Parts: sequence; structure tokens; C-alpha cells
Amino acid sequence: MVLATQLASAQLDSWLKSRVVEAPLDSNGRFVFLGPVHTTRTGWVVRARAADGKEVALRLLRPELVAEEADRELFLTWAQACAKVEHARLARVLEAGTLVTPENLELLFAASPWVGGATLKHMLQGRGQGLPAEQGFAVIGQVAAALAAVHGAGVVHGELRPSLVVLDRKQNATLIGLGVPPRLRRRAELLGFGAWATAPWAPPERLASDGETVEPTADVYQLALITYEAFAGIPYPRWTAPDLISDMVDYMPPAMDQLLQKCLGDPDLRPASALEFLAELRDVEADYEQNLRDRKARSKITGKQLKEWAESLLEQTYPPYELVLSLSQKAKAQRGPLSLSSSLERELAEMAHRAHAGLRQRLASTFKKLLDDRDFAAAQSFLDRVAEELPGEEVVEHYVRLESERAQASPGKTPEALKALLGFLKKPELSFAARLTVVEALEKLMGGVVVPTPVGFVKPQGKLKVVETFLVNGQPVTVVLGPVMRMGRGSFTQFGNHVDLAPPLDKIAEDSALLLLAQSISRAGHVEFRIGAQGLEAFCLGTHGITLDGVTLGRGEAAPIRLEGSIVVARGAAKGVYRLVQSQEGEVLALWVEFGEGVAAGKKAVWVLQRLPLTLLHPEVGDCGVADPTPEGWVVEATTAGLRLGGLPLEVGGRRVWQPEEKLVLPSEVEVVREGA
Repeated sequence: MVLATQLASAQLDSWLKSRVVEAPLDSNGRFVFLGPVHTTRTGWVVRARAADGKEVALRLLRPELVAEEADRELFLTWAQACAKVEHARLARVLEAGTLVTPENLELLFAASPWVGGATLKHMLQGRGQGLPAEQGFAVIGQVAAALAAVHGAGVVHGELRPSLVVLDRKQNATLIGLGVPPRLRRRAELLGFGAWATAPWAPPERLASDGETVEPTADVYQLALITYEAFAGIPYPRWTAPDLISDMVDYMPPAMDQLLQKCLGDPDLRPASALEFLAELRDVEADYEQNLRDRKARSKITGKQLKEWAESLLEQTYPPYELVLSLSQKAKAQRGPLSLSSSLERELAEMAHRAHAGLRQRLASTFKKLLDDRDFAAAQSFLDRVAEELPGEEVVEHYVRLESERAQASPGKTPEALKALLGFLKKPELSFAARLTVVEALEKLMGGVVVPTPVGFVKPQGKLKVVETFLVNGQPVTVVLGPVMRMGRGSFTQFGNHVDLAPPLDKIAEDSALLLLAQSISRAGHVEFRIGAQGLEAFCLGTHGITLDGVTLGRGEAAPIRLEGSIVVARGAAKGVYRLVQSQEGEVLALWVEFGEGVAAGKKAVWVLQRLPLTLLHPEVGDCGVADPTPEGWVVEATTAGLRLGGLPLEVGGRRVWQPEEKLVLPSEVEVVREGA
């Protein structure tokens, strides 16, 4: 028998992902693989069927974490404690032990009931706003009650977040993923499987701790983050001023913001456990219901009260600077019969300045720790999250330092660092000073000025849109213009040039396997087709990686685009093919991408750099013409007979502007309509 500790996680990862549905996971036939495989910092979670026929979530530990017998015993003792926790809204541990695979490998496992439904994270992403207040109180109350049972058994969850709260059809919440002991989580961090200290849900004190002692107050911090996201509809911003819940939700009392403020600052000021949090939440709910009865949609708070509130936050060991900034901005915006006094205005400005400085210092110290640990992947992930909140201008210096130090630590990474730095120069929003910082880093790495290979593209202007949908015989094809086409889960509003690969919400709600795949293809699965230093390339933006033409790329890595090839996004969540179309002179015209498997099956997109060959819209029409992007709109040119535009034949060589209300008919009666034009 081969101990899994003798094999690397990468080998086990490949073994797991080679399993087919109904394949046995162990030699005794206790568990049958149902898929998919979800990779975590500490191992893998797979959907399986147990011997009794029930579906379970099977957590398999990375062998490196339990190489010593003491660590194996630690995990099993932890699992036994988790198994004693019982609550209707908790997916508790059913059993734990050693699993022997058909290949005669030993793995430690813990099994919990498989919970179907959509996660709170995904439900909120689909809504674009928070839950209705009554539902929000119910969901958070259920999560807090389940967590209180966990704390009552002497266990700390440690990684509470919206993606671990599953909602059923009646909107009842179930808390999943009790995880592993803190010591093993810390070991995973040290071994480079992901930095927990800088994760979005890690409490501020975690950065200065050993990571092996985690108190229930850490869960309370994470519970507050979930509460904010449930009512606000967006993750709690860590680097900018958050909107107050009482400002966003009618009839919500300021007590809600005060409760969250208690949870997000110093650990000794937080409710000591989830049970205490739940008691305070019920008080807030009672105030909310009273406001409803009194028709009191907003509570009045004076500028002076807000200032005093912010001052108390600044006195903490771990000040929630983002809240201080929010309160000072709210106080400054207060306008009543009398304007704020000049002294109060000055004090508020000083507090806002301190909050800004505190946030920047916290950002710099967090980033420095990651670089000191040489954890470049975690540093990249951290900066990417920060950049979602702050303007690129404020983090570009950190990005430049990351690429420079990564190249110095691994000279073989220099080409990737150069490509990343060149990507910054393509951002029009960067100031001259920021561009100069990037250029200096480039010159230092190369010893001279780098001149990228030029690729022409059409810049959207006039009546042209960056992203447009063409309905080809009723089937959508996304058409993108400009220097970049990004693919993943998201919207045009978020990214400006995005092809959304997310499946419909109704399908996700009915299929938990599809849900896990959809989660994999979130920001952790983004890919960007762009103009790189050596021409067109595919650039990996997500931690789940992509595979281009058989070559696996991690976050921040790129590979050149061939004339045709294959692409796999987020470890199999979406699989497709691409084809590059060039003119006879070798000029790049367009890139076609079509997904045949996974969550994006059937989705098609074309990135138009110069012209759109109509054959890309439907292969059966052949080489019949092109559509040129012009400031007047799309201009159709026929190269063969059989095209009709607006009901009128288009002669060979003829060109006409494709008006919004006109239908384009291609050979074989293929109809093309510009959706929303």
C-alpha cells in the first residue's frame, strides 16, 4: 500500500480529475465518484455516493498536511468533535477516517451530507442587490444559530463566507464546510497552497498571529462580513468607504451598523460567540420591525454623533479605517438648517485623512508580508482583489514591485513579468507618473526600452458598441471590439468588454454540480484574449487557471494564440475551441471562440480586430462577405450573391450600412439580427 504522503498534491489532483462518474473512489466500494472536484487550500471536495445510497460531500486532505502521525490524529479528533455538532441548518460531519483508493493509496477523509441548491454568494450575484430585509434577517439568523451550535461544541469554523451558505427552494440556509483544524490550515499556507492570512474573510488580527490559534471571535468577524453582503448585495469593501446598511435599507436602524462595527474591529470588542451575535441581531431585528410599524424609514444621526462614533473606532488596536472613512464622509455630507461648523469640518477632514493613511499602510504591510514570504501567487491574488475596489493608480506601484521581485527570484519568469508590465502601459487611466514607474521597471529588467509587436485593431467609436449580441438563427453570438476580449462570469457593466460564461440561474438552482462548476468560472476562472508584447495572446486572470492548446497557464501567465486551437477554462468548467482569421497579407481580422462542453456549452463569441468575416457567424454560409466596423456602424460588403439586407438583395461588391432595424439574411437563409440594436 502506498501512502498518499509519498505523492505530491499535483499527482493526486490529476488522479481525482481523471475519475469518471460512477467510478469507485475506494477499494471497498464505500464511495462512488459523482463529480465535480472542487479544489481547496487544504485538499479537495468531491460529490460522492456513500454505501447507503446517500450523496455526500467528501473532503480529502492534501497528504502534505498530515505527513506526521500526530497531525493525522489531530484531524481525526477534530472530525470527531465536528460530528457531535447537530443543528438543522448545519451540514455536520457524518464520518471521517482513512480511504484506500483502487490504486492502493491512503487518504484521510471527512464526509458530510451533500447539500443541493444555490449558495448565498451566487444568489446575491444574480440579484444585483441585497436580500429583502425580512429574508436577510432570517438567513443570517439561521447561519448564526448553526454557528452557535458549532461554537457550543468547542469548534471554530474558521473560513465562514457566503459561498458556504446554501439556500434551498424555500430560502432556508444551511451552513457547510466545517473544514480542518487551524494548525493544518496554517500548514497549507506555509506550503504555498494559498495564503489564508490575506484572504478576504480573514480577520485583521490574523496577519499578526501564528495562525494556529483561532477563537470564535474570528467566526464572528466573518459572520459580520456575510451579514453586510446579505443586506447590501455586494462584498464588504476592505479598502474603500462602505455604504452603511441603515442608509441602504429602508427602516433599518443604525444599530445594525453599530453591531457590524463591533464585529469588524478589535477581537475583544466583538460578541464572544455566534450565540451572542445572534442575540444582538434579534435586538436589531426588533428595532427594524418597530420602525416599520412607526413608518420611520430613516433614523436621524447628527454630524457630531457620527464624528464621535468614528473617533471611537480610531482608538482601537485594529481600527476599521474603511468605516471611519464612511462615517466621516457621511457626517460631512449632513445638511440641515445650519451647516457644519468650521471646526467640525476640519476634524472630519483630519479623520478622513487618518483613515486613508491607515488603509494605505495596512495595504502596504499586508503586501510586504506576502513578498517577504515569497508567496508571489498570493500577492498577485491579493492585489487583484484590492484593484477591484481601488483605482489602478493606487496599486500599480505594488504590481510593479511584485513583477520585479518575482523576476529577480526566478529569472525564468522575466518574460511573464515583462508582459504583465507592458499590460499596464495599455491602461489609458494611468497617470504619467505611474507610467514612468512601469517604464523604469521595464528598462531595469531588460536593460533598455521594450518595443512590443504592433497589432492593429478597431477602436469603438461613433455608433459602434464595445460588446454587441448578434442573433444567428435565434442563437446568440457575442461580438467584441477593441484591444481586449475577456471571458468569465460577469457583465459588461463590470468589465466593459466581457463575454459572460455563466449558466442561467434557474439551471444552477436545480443542479448543484453545475453550481460548483459555475463557481469555478467566476473571477477565479477569467481568461483574457489581448494584444501582448509578441502579438495576440491568451492571458490567465484567474487562480483556477486555463489550458491553451494543451499548455496549462496559472494566474498571470500568457501563451500565444495559434491559427486554431483549444481552450479549457477553470480546470474544465468550460471547454472550447478557437480559430484566428487573417487576411491574405497576414493581417489579423478576427478571433472566433466556441464552447462545446461545461457551463458555457453552446456559447459563441467573436473578437473583431479589423473585419468580421460573415462565415464566422455560421460556417455553412461560406465566404460570402464581411461586416466592417465603422463610426457609422456596421457596414456589410457582399463577396458572393445571396445576401439580403433589410429585405433587399446586396449585389456582389456592394456595401451598405447595417441599420439597427434591418435583418441580414445570409446564404442558406441564415438570419442575423443585432439584439438590442
